[in-house]
Amino acid sequence: MTALADLWIAVLAGLTVGAFTGLGLALLRRPLIAAARRLAPNMRALGLFGVIVAPFAMAVITAGFTATLAHALFIDVIGDHCHVTTATCTAHAPTPSSGFLFAAGAGLITVAALWIGLSLIDSLTRASEQARLLRAASVRQEEGDYLLPTDKVVALTGGLFRPDTFISRGLRRHLTALQFDVVRLHEAAHGRRGDTIVRILAGALGVGHWPGTGRAYFEELVLAQEQACDQTTAHRFGALETAETLLAVEKLQRKQGQAVTGCACPAFLSTAIEARTRALLAPRFIPDYAGAMLLIAGLMTAVAFAMMSAEPLHHEIKSLILLLQS
Repeated sequence: MTALADLWIAVLAGLTVGAFTGLGLALLRRPLIAAARRLAPNMRALGLFGVIVAPFAMAVITAGFTATLAHALFIDVIGDHCHVTTATCTAHAPTPSSGFLFAAGAGLITVAALWIGLSLIDSLTRASEQARLLRAASVRQEEGDYLLPTDKVVALTGGLFRPDTFISRGLRRHLTALQFDVVRLHEAAHGRRGDTIVRILAGALGVGHWPGTGRAYFEELVLAQEQACDQTTAHRFGALETAETLLAVEKLQRKQGQAVTGCACPAFLSTAIEARTRALLAPRFIPDYAGAMLLIAGLMTAVAFAMMSAEPLHHEIKSLILLLQS
């Protein structure tokens, strides 16, 4: 079988596994989200990012294994699919290589790569431009953060690789000194974690999900990031003080009837307050080491599945192509 035909088979194998991964995540959405909420926020954010990019990642990994390992696996999953010798098994006939197969496979890869790449570049560019406009419209303070000259209640983190904290004059005026420090530390935690970049990558690479599924997982990722920053703040100022600040800012925004900003960057009140205060005041998470073991086990299972499915998919897709060409 020629290399060009292998390329096309690898593409089809990747698309097949990616599609079934998306279907599985859609069917298991509720139990997966319920299970994820038992993880501590840091581990949950990492795991949810993996879930969001899983269809794309599984498609790429499976395509890679199918193209490079389908003829050299250490285990023959398909007994009659010869890889080394034809003496003891029934081999496939050679798959004719055609310009159409090559053009279709290469074209599909090119279109997908361009679409994802351009989407990623556009998101990064918009986030960078939003941060530049925020800096231009605000005044840098001695503490290093920026003061937005508006009476609206706003607190967010802007920027990609050197993120800054932006807090509005209206919010600063209504908060106590302690509450203001809570907000500042929370937003600074987003910057240290790189949450903006994680959200952009999740949005660009989170393809292959069924309608509504990707959005649900993304919202859980945002919640996990916010809870992780809440925990960072609580370690310094206390859980009760952090929860009181959340409620105070939420009350101010509700009084103003103000919608959350459309900026791509993390905002102080960008997700459910009830879930965040509950996580602060009554945390019921499994230990980080147990969460890490679960994530590692899930990753190893996914990679093993992609590797073990490479040969059967290679076999079945090649058989189908031969059948269609006969």
